[in-house]
Amino acid sequence: TTYELALKVNDTGFSHEGEGEYLCPAGLGAFDGACPIISDVDGSVISEGIHQCGKRIYHPTLSEIIQSCGEEFYSLRHFNGEWIAGNLSYGGVKGKGATAEIAVANLWLALKK
Repeated sequence: TTYELALKVNDTGFSHEGEGEYLCPAGLGAFDGACPIISDVDGSVISEGIHQCGKRIYHPTLSEIIQSCGEEFYSLRHFNGEWIAGNLSYGGVKGKGATAEIAVANLWLALKK
């Protein structure tokens, strides 16, 4: 999910400052550290409104992730239903995904290994 990938990016050291958004575990958009609903483990809504979820994470924009890949970032293309991102300075390391954001996030994670 978007949340799980954003969690990996955050855990690998991506900056939490920028123009992205904050996500809660259910993938709901958040603002000011709050999530719009709280759900029980089974997914049923416990309470609606604005609540502190305590597990929000930063979801960077596509341009923020591309910048973090470095000056040698060279491609982002859509081929045969898959997005592929690459960076020249690391021997052709690639990231792939269903969206451009996922592909570049996977490239960023590969570069951090």
